Amino acid sequence: ADCYLKVMDDLGIDKCVTVGSLMGCYMALSLASRYPDRVVGVVCTNLYYFPEAAREKAKLEFESSQSKDASTAVMINDPWKLEEDGSHISKIWETRKSWGVDLCTRATYDEFTYNLKRRQRYAKGISIQDGSAFDLKGTSQNVVCPVLCIQGEGATKFFDMIGYDMTGQFREALLNFEQSKPRVETLPGSLCLVNECANEWIS
Repeated sequence: ADCYLKVMDDLGIDKCVTVGSLMGCYMALSLASRYPDRVVGVVCTNLYYFPEAAREKAKLEFESSQSKDASTAVMINDPWKLEEDGSHISKIWETRKSWGVDLCTRATYDEFTYNLKRRQRYAKGISIQDGSAFDLKGTSQNVVCPVLCIQGEGATKFFDMIGYDMTGQFREALLNFEQSKPRVETLPGSLCLVNECANEWIS
């Protein structure tokens, strides 16, 4: 997230409003939490707080993947194993088969691609923190600027339908804010809720 500050510095921008969607909300809130003098507001669309079990699992996996010697690239143990019978693919399908053939196909393809790229990174000793390991609670507690949370009715309905309980997890996410109480808006849209033309925000 800090690379955005470097861009701001190079452009001569002193303060900004950070905007994020889904896990992009984490970057927006992270900047606001650590640089309150630079971030004057945060807009989160479809903010999601991973359940405690998922957070703990991801945290342990991330910690175990880190090399004790930061100067040495060590191959990271990948929990995703390739199986001769192709079950490493069918297992992904099985966990989502209730979603319907079309959606399950797209989701299986996406996770398969993600796992393959992660496998390549791990072979080089490169680890990227899983979104569910992000400390949303601690980060939100330190945010002091105004926060606007926009939830899409379509996105919420979809994530609830596939078992992610976005309705309940969003309510839990709001409880993490201590210094700034978010304003919440619910819109009939789904994932694309923000006008990306920054110049039009001025008006």
